[in-house]
Amino acid sequence: MLIKGLALLGKVISSEENLELITAIKKTNLSDENDGNIYGNSYGSQITGIDKIYDRLTTVIENALNYKLSKQNAYARVYKNGGKLKMHTDREGLDLTLSIQLNSNLSSPSKIIAKGLDNTIYDFELKDNDGLLILGREVEHGREDIVCNDESLECIFFHWKIVGIEYTEIENFLTDEDCDNVIEEQHAFAEGMVLHDGKAKVMDEIRSNKVSFYKSEEIDNKLKAVIGDFKLEGLQLLKYDKGNKFTPHHDYLFEGADGYKRLFTMLIYLNDDCQGGETNFPNAGVKVIPKKGKLLIWKNLLNNELNQLTLHESLPIKKGIKYALVNWAHIK
Repeated sequence: MLIKGLALLGKVISSEENLELITAIKKTNLSDENDGNIYGNSYGSQITGIDKIYDRLTTVIENALNYKLSKQNAYARVYKNGGKLKMHTDREGLDLTLSIQLNSNLSSPSKIIAKGLDNTIYDFELKDNDGLLILGREVEHGREDIVCNDESLECIFFHWKIVGIEYTEIENFLTDEDCDNVIEEQHAFAEGMVLHDGKAKVMDEIRSNKVSFYKSEEIDNKLKAVIGDFKLEGLQLLKYDKGNKFTPHHDYLFEGADGYKRLFTMLIYLNDDCQGGETNFPNAGVKVIPKKGKLLIWKNLLNNELNQLTLHESLPIKKGIKYALVNWAHIK
């Protein structure tokens, strides 16, 4: 999962694949991209006939990130002296971009600059066969201007549309002792509420678990170490007794005068000695079984809008009690 919206992948293609891609580019007529706006003194075109490489990269990324992807296009670009790629976001449909450096004989490297989802500015110096994975519709990105003589920089970009949910599971995020300590503390539980007609109400037919606010700077800091320095809404301890459930709903929007969008939901399972209580995403075909100490993170937004596939539920408890901590990272 690209929690900050980008990731550097070293040696993402082999030397043999590199040669195949460069050969395909040489057989393609590249168009002048100098539009005086985003591009300057670079030449590019879509590249075909490289399906084997495209398919392999698609499978690798899907398996690594728990994404479901739809291939869009592969696009090659050659930068010359004065080459520019100003800060921008990609057009509709190009949700995920893998930018691969194929060949550079520049005397001074040209770094890729990107503003992560955590609002941090990152710069990346790629070597040949390295790739930078970017949520191109959400992460503003560009490149340092090319300054050279007769040298050039050859790159290829693989694009995908995200057609699933973005989530990750981190085992042993909390120790067994940490989990037990949270559960054994004294808590003031209240009935869980849902927003209905703009008001918070108890509606057992929708949500029947109990909730207690919980403060732990240590756990908050551990979450920030994973996701970055986002603003956290505040931990809540969830208790599901036998028969309790939370029917399908979205987390993405907190309404009210201080309204904001919940970018990430972070759920920590505190025990696994119950039956039922799975976190189910019915429209995405994803079901996560509670495991003590495991952190489940999912991204509620895609291109800054609700990803409808993040509809989720806590399935009814069949036996025992389920405990979990939940927090949200949000943006205005």
